[in-house]
Amino acid sequence: MTTRKPLVVSREAGEKLLTFEVLRRQLLHLLTADTDRDLTARQLAVMLHLRLHPMDPHQHTVKGLAASLGLNKPAITRAADRLAEYGLVVRKVDASDRRSVLIGLTKQGVALLDALARA
Repeated sequence: MTTRKPLVVSREAGEKLLTFEVLRRQLLHLLTADTDRDLTARQLAVMLHLRLHPMDPHQHTVKGLAASLGLNKPAITRAADRLAEYGLVVRKVDASDRRSVLIGLTKQGVALLDALARA
């Protein structure tokens, strides 16, 4: 039988992990407190990327989001479909390339992220 060595992380990394866990719990509470929707980490990552990169429309295609987030296009499509159902993002065909779908935050999506930032 082999024994697993404990994971050793620096104090700084440990503090970041703890901060992340606290934020994750706050996000889950905020996202589910007043609504029936339960956002996944992937859906939240898509929203955050859209919010943090508002001036780069190329990254707002399914292909661009997939490349930026290190996910495949079907995963982004599923996340965007669900977010659109919730009214948090809007999907539209790219006028310059009808094969591409552009994804953007709605006012409701921006408001949700702003509320999370204030929490």
